[in-house]
Amino acid sequence: MLIGYSNKDTEKICNDDKVAKKKLGNAVSTKLFQRLQWLSKAPNLEFFNSTYRFLRVHKLSGNYDGMYALDINKQYRIVFYPCDEYGDPNYDDFKAISVVTIQEVSKHYE
Repeated sequence: MLIGYSNKDTEKICNDDKVAKKKLGNAVSTKLFQRLQWLSKAPNLEFFNSTYRFLRVHKLSGNYDGMYALDINKQYRIVFYPCDEYGDPNYDDFKAISVVTIQEVSKHYE
């Protein structure tokens, strides 16, 4: 699966181990990079969701309407939206979704 980023800060956290450790701590940054590796190796979102059910890929609402999240741990999550190869939102079918844009890596209830 292809992974894009909605902003430079999110891209830095997801691609720079030093930045991730500083912002998230060692344990969370290690799990973040593991999840990103699994996500990038999955052919589509349905495969990822069925293979890694324990990460709870789930639809969000409210300010995050149209986005999804997957758990890093009980506190942190990766918030993303499925999109086409041009970065435009695509919510049709998990089997057809092979590109996601990560909106943020956040502490769940903050």
